[in-house]
Amino acid sequence: MDNKKKTVFFILYIFSIITFFIFLEIILRVTNYGIITEPYIKVKDKEGYFTENSYYINKFHVGFINEAESESRDLFSSKKSENLLRAFVVGGSTAQGFPELSNYSFGKITEVALNNIDLKNKFEIHNISYSAMSSYFVRDTAKKLLKFKPDFLVIYSGHNEYYGTFGIQSGKSHLKKLIYLYLKDFKIFQLILNISGVEKANKIKKTNKSLMETLLRNKFEKNDELDSIVSENFIKNIEYVLKTYKRRNIPVIIINPASNLIDMPPFIGKDDELYKDIIRGYYEAVMDKNIKKIESYYNLYANDDKQNANIVFLNGVSSLILKYDSYIDYFVKAKDMDLAPFRARTNLQNNLRDFYKNNKTKYPNMNYIDLEGEIYDHIGINALSNLLFYDQLHLNFNGNIFLSYLIIAKIFNLYGIEENKYADVIRILDEIKGDRKLIKYTDLNELLLYRSLSSLYKNPPFKDMSIPYRNMVNISENNKIYNDKELLKKIFDNSSNMSYTIVIEYLIDNNMYKEALDYTDSLKFVYPGFYGVYYYIGQIYEKTGEMEKANSFYKEAYVLSGKNKIMTSVLKSKKLMK
Repeated sequence: MDNKKKTVFFILYIFSIITFFIFLEIILRVTNYGIITEPYIKVKDKEGYFTENSYYINKFHVGFINEAESESRDLFSSKKSENLLRAFVVGGSTAQGFPELSNYSFGKITEVALNNIDLKNKFEIHNISYSAMSSYFVRDTAKKLLKFKPDFLVIYSGHNEYYGTFGIQSGKSHLKKLIYLYLKDFKIFQLILNISGVEKANKIKKTNKSLMETLLRNKFEKNDELDSIVSENFIKNIEYVLKTYKRRNIPVIIINPASNLIDMPPFIGKDDELYKDIIRGYYEAVMDKNIKKIESYYNLYANDDKQNANIVFLNGVSSLILKYDSYIDYFVKAKDMDLAPFRARTNLQNNLRDFYKNNKTKYPNMNYIDLEGEIYDHIGINALSNLLFYDQLHLNFNGNIFLSYLIIAKIFNLYGIEENKYADVIRILDEIKGDRKLIKYTDLNELLLYRSLSSLYKNPPFKDMSIPYRNMVNISENNKIYNDKELLKKIFDNSSNMSYTIVIEYLIDNNMYKEALDYTDSLKFVYPGFYGVYYYIGQIYEKTGEMEKANSFYKEAYVLSGKNKIMTSVLKSKKLMK
C-alpha cells in the first residue's frame, strides 16, 4: 500500500471513530441517558417556561449520575418583558439559604423588597445555589446561565474551597478539575463513569448535617502554601466569571464571605486530646466569669504560639470579658487554625479584597461587597456572632436582611435608581423583618427551622466539639402548629419534606380553606415549580365550589408534573381528559 493510500485509510479510520462517538453521543441524548447538565430545563407542554433541573447538582459530585436531587425552587418564562431585570444568585449553602428553605434567603428578600416599592423596573432574582458547592460550581454554572439573559449576577462563595465539591480535598490540580467538569457535560463520559463504577460517596441527603459528616474526611492545618493554592484557584474561577460577563457587559456583584467569629468555637483544634484538661478548665472559668481564673489562664496562654485553635478561641473570649482591644485578632486566628475549615480562611478573604482593589478598572462590571467590612462599619465588630449567624457561617434572618440591603444599594447604583427610594426600601425590609408576610413565612417555616437547627447542633461535627457551640433555637408562643399537638406529632413523625403536605391536607380535611390557601401560597413561594402546589390549590377551590378555578389549577399541576400517572388519573377522575 503506497503512502497516499495509507494516508487516506488513516483519515477514514479516524473519521469513522469520531463518527461512532458522535453517533453514540446522539443516541445517549435521544434516549435521555444519564443527567442533563444544565441548571434549568424546559417545562414540557408549557411553552417558553423553565424549571430547575433536579439532577443538575450531580455534575459536581465526582462519579455521581443521579444520586443527588434538589427541589423545584424555580419556574420562569424565557421571555422577558421590557421592564424586567433578571438576576441569579450562585454559591454554596449560605447563598442557598440553609437552614431556611432557599427562597427565604437574601436573594428572594431582595426581589420582594424591590418589587414592593415604586420603580420603573420589576425584578426577578433566582437562586441556583446548593450546599457544599465551591467556586468551580460558580464558574461552570455562571457560564450556563448566560442563555437565560441575566441582567446581573450575584456570587456568594468562598466557604467551600476545602471541603466543597472540587475543593482542595479532591486534589490540587486546577486544570484536571476543569477538564472533568467539561467532560461530564457529555453523555459518553457519564456512561464511562457508570460502567467503570467510580467510587461514590454515600447517597447525598438533603440536609447539611449529612453533608458536613460526609465531607469531614480530612483535616487541614493552617499552611501558607496550601492556603495560597486554595485562594489562587478561587480567584481564577471568580476572574473567569468576571471576564465572561464583561464581554457581554453584564454586572457581577461579588460578596466576600463573612463568618461567625465571636460565638463559634473551632470544630477541631490541633492536639485537642492533649490539651483537653486545659480547654475544659479554661472554658469553665469563662462560663463562670471567674475573673481571677480567666486572667490566670490568659496570662499563661495568650502568647503561646504552640496552642491549639480552641485555646486561642478562649483567649479571644477572655479578652472580650477583660475588655482588651485585641480580642477580635484571637477569634480570627482561631478560625484560621480550625482543622476543619468550613469557614473561609483570612488568606482567601484578603486575596479577594486585593483582587478587587487591583482589578476594579480592568473589570468595570465587578461590584464588590466586603460583607465582613460592612458589618464592622454599620453594626459593629461584635455582630460577627450569633447576632447575624445561625452557626459557623450561615446567615440568620437578620443577616439575610442586612445583606439584602447591601445588594439593593449596589442595584440602585447600577441602574441609577433615585436615592430617595432608599427610605422605601428600608421600610419594606423592616416590614419583612417584622411579620414576614411579604415572603409568605408561616408557623410551619419557623417549626422547620427549629427542627433543622436542633438536628444540626445534636449531630457531628457539632456534638464532638471541644467547646460546645451555644445558640438558642426558639419557637414563638403563638405558633399555632406547635400548639396543635395532633398536627405537631404528624409533622415530627415524618420527614421534613412531607411537612407542607401534612399541614395543607390537615387544614383541608378540617374545612379551614383560607388557612390552607395561605399555606399553598407559602409553598408556591418556596417551590413554584412543584406541581403539588397547584394540585392542592385546585383541591381547595373544588371544596369551595369554584370549579372553573379548580380545573385551571389541576391542569397546571398536570403540565408541571410532566403528565405523570398521578395527575393523569386526577384529570381523568375530574373528566378533564379522556
